[in-house]
Amino acid sequence: MSLSTDPARADLAADPTVIPYFPPPRRKGRTAAAILVAVLLIAAAAIGVGWWVVVHQIESEIDAFAARLAGDGGRFAVAGRTRAGFPFHPTLILAKPEIVVPPGGSGAFPASWSYSGDTATVSVSLFSPGTINVALSGAGRLRAAPLGQPLDLAVEAGIATAQLARAQGRETAAVRIANLAIAAPDGETIQLDSANLNVARAIVPPANERVEAYSAGLQLFGLTLPETRTTPLGRRMGQLLLEAHLLGPLPPSLDTAAFKSWRDAGGTIEVTRLLTRFGPLTISAEGTLALDPDMQPMGAGTGRIQGFSQALDALAATQVIRLNDAKAAKSFLALLARPPTPGAEPQLTAPLTIQDKKLFIGPVAVMQMPHIQWPGLTPAAAPAPARPNGTSPAAKPAPNDDDAPVPAPAPKVLMPEGR
Repeated sequence: MSLSTDPARADLAADPTVIPYFPPPRRKGRTAAAILVAVLLIAAAAIGVGWWVVVHQIESEIDAFAARLAGDGGRFAVAGRTRAGFPFHPTLILAKPEIVVPPGGSGAFPASWSYSGDTATVSVSLFSPGTINVALSGAGRLRAAPLGQPLDLAVEAGIATAQLARAQGRETAAVRIANLAIAAPDGETIQLDSANLNVARAIVPPANERVEAYSAGLQLFGLTLPETRTTPLGRRMGQLLLEAHLLGPLPPSLDTAAFKSWRDAGGTIEVTRLLTRFGPLTISAEGTLALDPDMQPMGAGTGRIQGFSQALDALAATQVIRLNDAKAAKSFLALLARPPTPGAEPQLTAPLTIQDKKLFIGPVAVMQMPHIQWPGLTPAAAPAPARPNGTSPAAKPAPNDDDAPVPAPAPKVLMPEGR
């Protein structure tokens, strides 16, 4: 018996001793599969190269930031770096990060501060390379001096992330925090359920005072004060919302000289929304803020207050004010208040003014504002006391029983020109 591979030999097919053999046709699918495998290998190589390039870029940016900070007199250091996130999320894990920023350091902060923590994670998605994600984990320590008052705080949060991006001439930062605990050295602890902060700035400072340089939105929920800081309205602030826009040519350095230049150019802050809920009291407001000749806040706006009746009852119950005064104030304010909608709780609407480091509601000064101590700025000398009738400063005019106290008139805030 023999085999024949020639299909044209029909005579052999009739021979029972010959078995015809026909080779299988060549399959085109094998070629397509080979091409697909090659494409996948090339894509995998490209992703691997892209991951390495982005991680290397993250490291270079961190090194450049540390060098700039060191040039300003600050410091940024880590105990170690670990690469992760292959293949689509290039990530750099920083162990024991420590940052020290001097006043005006890194061109972004007007006051000094420092932070040391357990772990920081910096990552970028290959699908969105223009966005940087930063996450902090573990316990940290924050040292700062806002308004000239030093703070040394232990900080720990269940969630603490920031997302940094740049697009269309603007830089944005979105910060998310949840289950935050801030403890002072004396053991007092402030707790926060959650907070969201969104900040945007123009990369090129605006040319005049009517163009927005920065915008910010803040949301706080469930702020609980320490037990030793209980107020007549309780320890828990349910909500705080703030939306503001900074207008004017503010240089990116954000140091004292930059803010003085911004003030002199007519810069202002437009507060488009301010809402706070503290116990029974709800306060909302909007207005305009600026800096006075002594670099202290001044401004004017409109405020709305609801729940003042319950708030006055709480003040009277804790003996902050006398019961009869609380009743009189409730009766007087009830005459001025109006419900914003039919059936709603009465709402008191009044002008708000900040001047001479005091907050006025109408003509009444209700609060002393904290003094801002700007780095490198010498405090203005206090004016010499008046000398009535040429007497010494310690001399006092003779009392006049006919003199009666007169409520202070509503202050007039002189805002920068063009506002």
